[in-house]
Amino acid sequence: MAPNCETCHNQLSTNEYLARLYSFSVANPASLSPQTVLTSWSTGLYTATDGGLSLRSAMVLLPSHWSTRACHPPVSGRPPAPPTQPAHMLISPPHPVFADAPWTQQSGGCGRQGDFIQMGVGFLESANTSSAHAVRAASQLVGEWGKYRWGLFSEAGYAGDNLYLPWYRQGPDWAATVCTDAHAGPPPCHPDHAHHCSWPPEAHRNATSSLLSLPNLPQVTKFCDSKTHNREAPTKQNVLCGRRSAWEVMLEHPDFKAK
Repeated sequence: MAPNCETCHNQLSTNEYLARLYSFSVANPASLSPQTVLTSWSTGLYTATDGGLSLRSAMVLLPSHWSTRACHPPVSGRPPAPPTQPAHMLISPPHPVFADAPWTQQSGGCGRQGDFIQMGVGFLESANTSSAHAVRAASQLVGEWGKYRWGLFSEAGYAGDNLYLPWYRQGPDWAATVCTDAHAGPPPCHPDHAHHCSWPPEAHRNATSSLLSLPNLPQVTKFCDSKTHNREAPTKQNVLCGRRSAWEVMLEHPDFKAK
């Protein structure tokens, strides 16, 4: 697709990554500008990595039937040649399983870069409706970037999943499959099964981690480290990364070793 695309090249005033996004089969370019969410994503990335990493610039490849006049700010001069490397992120119609939510294809394994991040058109459209929506969308993308770039995995459980259970036994009590720095005690559950477990409203009120567990909460901006990591929970992160925390895996990556 790349040779048939026009290119918008937006410089962001930060200092680390070049993000490549490919947009395809999208009908309405006016509501799809990624500038706001990418700027928020860079800020979120900077916070999540304790000031270590952020976004330097972004190259967005658009379908050939779009005019470069749709770019905001407009392209000045001759657009740069389309990159020859694969995209980091794909913008697409809704996925049959994930709908518009961002998701990561990760076939590299723990600590290794994955294949790509994909998100639906509606995800960016929603992010552009307000600054609060942009920040929340950016938090989700920071978590997905962790999966894609650093080989991290989800720290949440899934209803109906027999391997990555949403609740698990912790001694005599049920505990949620989650990694967080906020602990509100065991949730109220049936003593014999966890089918009707629920978190009390205050459970995550003071949580700041983890982006791999609770990326939809506006106050969650961090990954779990060796002090906050839940090594007992049946999460993908524990199973595939030898019960190491996100930060323990990240610190082995060249992005952080180079610092």
